[in-house]
Amino acid sequence: MTLTTKSQEILEKIHQRGYWRVVIRPTEFKRDRLSSLKECEETLKASVVNFRLEEYPYVTDAHINKENDWIEAVIDFESSYPEFWRFFQSGQFVHHLGCREDYSPTFQYWPSEATKPLLLISNTLFTTTEIFQFAARLAHHDVLLPGAEISIKLLVAKDRVLVSQELVFLGIHRSASDVIEFTKIVSTQELLARARELALEAAEGIFERFNYSPPRHLLAQDQQRLLQRNL
Repeated sequence: MTLTTKSQEILEKIHQRGYWRVVIRPTEFKRDRLSSLKECEETLKASVVNFRLEEYPYVTDAHINKENDWIEAVIDFESSYPEFWRFFQSGQFVHHLGCREDYSPTFQYWPSEATKPLLLISNTLFTTTEIFQFAARLAHHDVLLPGAEISIKLLVAKDRVLVSQELVFLGIHRSASDVIEFTKIVSTQELLARARELALEAAEGIFERFNYSPPRHLLAQDQQRLLQRNL
């Protein structure tokens, strides 16, 4: 992937700490699936989700750079975690975003049993839900035909400890791997019909790498709060 100086700099910054790498693409390659860069931008903006007062992906007020067959944005605010995304006319979307837990001062006051680096159960579930809801909106705009491949990677994950928002001590659930990956290939119809369930499946797959299996109904309850913007 060809990088501008600015995108190279933000990726180097993101990769210094824990980060998510998300790739969403159609299962069938078509170079000009989106007819123009203007259509790329309009489709992306129409597909953004905003469940916790933060967009996924972040677009508002972002400077969108346009190149030969893709658009991209660098997001680097002092008060937030950094992001980089690129959206191709082929329908492929690539997103690198820093782990919230590594950028929020809130987590420095966590119980001593779970020292940094951390991974919050709710953040993980909310992130996978945002990813699949965003993908479903892309599918709604006929970007992901006849199906979609969705890859979610958590990187710089080794020794990261899974923790609960409610400060309930879970025991030590630590990742032994530096890269945790969940990949799903689904038809457009399944993505549109089952985005919520697929997001739960992705979160559960990530938690399994920490040797932790929370009850599905509790995750579904938290997910419903997110979707209803009742956090």
